[in-house]
Amino acid sequence: MHPHLQLIVTRQDEATARGGSGPAIPTIAHAATVLDVYRTVAVREVVDRPASWCLTDLDAVSGLGRLIDGPIESAADLARAETALRCILLHEYIQVVVPCVKAHYGNGLLTYLRVGTNTRNDAAGAAFSVAPCADLLFATEYVEISNGLISRSSNPTSSFPGKAVGDLSSELPSLSEAASEVASAYPIDVGASTYYCSEAFTAPTVAGTAGFIDELYRRVYRPWMEVAQATPPMHADVKLPPLLAILLSRAPNREAIPGTLKELREELGRARNELNELNAMLGGPLTQAELYDKVTKINESFDGVVPEALLTSKQRRSRRIASVFRVLKPLHQIYSISADPFAADPEKFREAFESTKSAVSKDSRIVARSVSAASVAEMLRTKSVQSVVRSHFSDAEIALLSRPPR
Repeated sequence: MHPHLQLIVTRQDEATARGGSGPAIPTIAHAATVLDVYRTVAVREVVDRPASWCLTDLDAVSGLGRLIDGPIESAADLARAETALRCILLHEYIQVVVPCVKAHYGNGLLTYLRVGTNTRNDAAGAAFSVAPCADLLFATEYVEISNGLISRSSNPTSSFPGKAVGDLSSELPSLSEAASEVASAYPIDVGASTYYCSEAFTAPTVAGTAGFIDELYRRVYRPWMEVAQATPPMHADVKLPPLLAILLSRAPNREAIPGTLKELREELGRARNELNELNAMLGGPLTQAELYDKVTKINESFDGVVPEALLTSKQRRSRRIASVFRVLKPLHQIYSISADPFAADPEKFREAFESTKSAVSKDSRIVARSVSAASVAEMLRTKSVQSVVRSHFSDAEIALLSRPPR
């Protein structure tokens, strides 16, 4: 189910004002909704709001597309693909922001002119189709077109009048810049979180509303990158972020990624439900003391995800056997970690990690009491990252990925 917005606008839709039918909305890969930025003042109400709703951009979409179909252009593509995976696997509804203009042709046709259509391949469309998803066309201005030329714009400072319609295909950067403020304000108005990769969008973006969804990822990301993959590089100096490591460890090849992604999303269904319930708890009737206690326990479970994933099968068997012959102590007596080790320097962070690993190796309940933590921990029992990199990327791509992101 797609959310429906009730907007406060400065004037009627141009088609309605002329007494005609609504504008034509071009679609690519999946459904599209529109927001006429140039005539919208505010969002009055959101009907059918998703439990977890996020916005991303064409940069993230294209990064995932290149991961599947190639060619990989730089290490930045891995970060873009990981951003896309956070949307697809951890959220219930996704909107892809697409800057555009609304255009009225001399023959009466009213439509939206999309730019950057060549940035998304079919593979990206297939990957995003495994989750409820729609493009969100941000129309930053209204233009009139005559004889193939833009004759007028609603924006008095627009550079488009006098340009040929075909020239708009290269205007994605300027349209993204024009849409940047709205790309930041709109998610706040509707209660959505943002996962942008475009430089135009990331600059003004503030913290979103993902709550425990982002908290889980944040508490997995650093130990996975800095501890789990702290091994000497042999054939490739490439680290894979957590969701990408899970995906490529499961997929037999890159062409199989969309199907594997669908399976992973289904596996994470209960985890998403729990994370949504935890977010709802933040605005519930609990006292601050009760809330602090629950949040602390949840974060302890999240902190235990990577240590749990790094336990060998032998260590897990030993823990299971030991639990039969002793009465487990209360969790708070055996488990301690600094409130926020992820802001710590590397030495203190590693110390906190080893403390958590020691506690997890003695008691499976630390992670098991959270469905989302237990699910991600099990998924992170991946194949060797270096072997995954060698089997899924060409030598030329590995050389590119070994360089710092641009």
